[in-house]
Amino acid sequence: MTRGAGLWRDLGVLAAGQGAAQLLNLAALVVLARALGGHWFGVLQVAAATSAYVLLAAEAGLFTLGVRDLARLDPRDHAGARDLVARRAGLLLLLALAAGLLGSALLPWFGAPRQDPRLLWLYLAGVLPQALMADWVVLGLGRPAWAAAARTVRSLVAALLVLLVFGRMGEGAGAGLRLWGPLAYLAGFCAGNLVAAAGAA
Repeated sequence: MTRGAGLWRDLGVLAAGQGAAQLLNLAALVVLARALGGHWFGVLQVAAATSAYVLLAAEAGLFTLGVRDLARLDPRDHAGARDLVARRAGLLLLLALAAGLLGSALLPWFGAPRQDPRLLWLYLAGVLPQALMADWVVLGLGRPAWAAAARTVRSLVAALLVLLVFGRMGEGAGAGLRLWGPLAYLAGFCAGNLVAAAGAA
């Protein structure tokens, strides 16, 4: 009975964090769309979507496997946990380097990002903070609240930066500041990583 209640509590924490993150992401998208105008918002989203495939390749399911492998360890085996995390992080960094190089070579041939390749390069830079994510570590250690907090902080920081830069601009007035879109995304990514790392420590 206690185990079942704990499961529902953990699911509730993760769902709340995910819901908050999605709402913040939606608010940032609405502000960006208005400030950038239809054309540049479309270009930005194509760059984000195409680089998302690179991020998926750079992760290759290792986060899910990492949660499973950590959960299987004896909770008192701190040395074993540290060794597993270090080895998995090294593999993720190697995958991030390979996927980033491949993406840099291939994705510029996509039509829309060629209008401003800097947008694509900035989104591709997300492979590095992704490789250093500790969300899977806190989940594997049975600390879902930290994972929920990390997700919420990622979206909160990104949304706040978008609101600060674009919040008071009229339609299309922020097109010249379009690089702040992916920069806000990267800043949020790094902020969430710090939260998850604190939970993992």
